[in-house]
Amino acid sequence: MSLPSDVGDAVALRFYRGDVLVPGEECQLVPDVEPIFEITEMDAPLDGDGNPMRFEGDVIPAGKVRAFAEGFGLPRNRPSLRRLMSLAQLVLDPTDPGVLARHLAAEPLSYPNGDQTGARFLIVTTIGDMSVPANGGITVSRAAGLVDYLRPDPRYGKPVNQVLIDTYTAESVNRLQRYTYANVPSNSNIVDLLHLDDTRGVHYDVENFADGGDIWGSNIPRLDPPLRLVRDHDTQGNPLGGLSAAAFPYAIPQGQHGFPLPGEMTDWAIKICRETLGSQAPECAADQIVGNTFDIGWFMFHTFGRFLRRPELHPYALGCVSKNPCNEIPTVPEQRDPASLR
Repeated sequence: MSLPSDVGDAVALRFYRGDVLVPGEECQLVPDVEPIFEITEMDAPLDGDGNPMRFEGDVIPAGKVRAFAEGFGLPRNRPSLRRLMSLAQLVLDPTDPGVLARHLAAEPLSYPNGDQTGARFLIVTTIGDMSVPANGGITVSRAAGLVDYLRPDPRYGKPVNQVLIDTYTAESVNRLQRYTYANVPSNSNIVDLLHLDDTRGVHYDVENFADGGDIWGSNIPRLDPPLRLVRDHDTQGNPLGGLSAAAFPYAIPQGQHGFPLPGEMTDWAIKICRETLGSQAPECAADQIVGNTFDIGWFMFHTFGRFLRRPELHPYALGCVSKNPCNEIPTVPEQRDPASLR
């Protein structure tokens, strides 16, 4: 239902019996009809824990039913909405990351003071992301000159762009079941810890940063050899000012925006072990698993640190899966007395 409104507009929901609308697009009622039920007030809604529900940070109060947001209320799949979206895109196009990506290094922009743009970059697109769609990350990587769409990669006999299409990385819809989890456990708790949805559809791991050493093992498809794109020149041969990369980390089989925090995936591994072998099994002690199972959160944090500290090296912190210092990243210095910082 589409309803043009400003924030706080009073709203009345009226229910009628039978077909009472005049044909057309104006949503007019036929004469002399009365609603069988009307809602103009509401109780304050609560969540499952009994706490007040919020909309964009504000508590939804009891009282008159009012519009939570403002908008034109244009109906979907209509020319009016398509026109608005086209105009909005025209406004956004000049600042679209895909438009600006080529200016990171290959085509510098000059400022009035003579300075130019230019920076190494690490573009991170999590597999199956539909909040910031994965195809958008691929587009930015392609525009920046990291993903080649013309020249075949000798590892695959086709361009990397085609690899991302053929593995459905660009599509990013696991529920279409292009691939499914190989051996689904019978224990529902383990299924939840593996983050499998009801379809059991999974995404393709094109990076295999875990080298198969994560909680999913051989149950998900992985690209061989893995992608792990790193370049010091873009696809057109322009220097990038150092090593730049486009990474596609695998967060969970059904895909998500971003990746788990450091240590979170290790916690899943410990819980899966205890569900499988028992809560007191010595093999499931934290010191037996920490650092011995792949943890995407720690890996990515080490990768960011390596990228910032060592511009001459590829950024991927392979093997760095715990809090321990890794890949020549120094230990955190001891805390100093603030009075000595002068």
